[in-house]
Formats: sequence, C-alpha cells, structure tokens
Amino acid sequence: MQESLSALNYDRLVLLAAETMAERFCTQTLTLHKFTQLGGLQLEKDVRTLVTGFGDLTPDRIPTHKGEGVRAKLAKLNNMAAILALDSHDCSLEELSSMVQVGDRVTE
Repeated sequence: MQESLSALNYDRLVLLAAETMAERFCTQTLTLHKFTQLGGLQLEKDVRTLVTGFGDLTPDRIPTHKGEGVRAKLAKLNNMAAILALDSHDCSLEELSSMVQVGDRVTE
C-alpha cells in the first residue's frame, strides 16, 4: 500500500490506524478485562511493541511536536498500561504523575 500513496498520506493513514487502535483498545481493556500485576506487565510490554512497530512504519517523517507523532497517539494506552503494571495499590498520585507523559492528568 505504501507504494500507491504519497509519503504524507501514508503517514497520515498509519497515524489514523494507531489512534483508532489505541482508542478501541483502551475502551475494551477498561470495560471487559481485569488485570493482575503480571497481566499489567505483559500489557505494558505489548504496548511498547506497538509503539515501536507503528514508529518503524513512519521513520522520521512525522513532525515531533505535541499530538503529531505515534508516541502521542498511543500515550493514553501507554499510560494506562504503566498504571496497570504497578506493584502496589498504595502508589501515590505523585508517583503516578511522574510516570505519565506531560500534559496528561491523573485523578483519584
């Protein structure tokens, strides 16, 4: 498919696919599943693989300012996986805030 699209349109298609996949994954994960710590760690690993995979599809062509790149499109999913992988329910909001990317908020 990459051969039949311009580089810009291909990048937009990959970003749209990443964003759509992340939204659906977040919605289904939160509503349909319960996680143990090991499940959270596996989810975190899988999300890192997805970020790398989508990033490899569009090497160095997407602007890096906020909201434009693959990492920004998958940030919510990445943050959710990091929270599910915590080893304790007693983790403070300050620790959670240091884990999530800038611009996101953690609430009780």
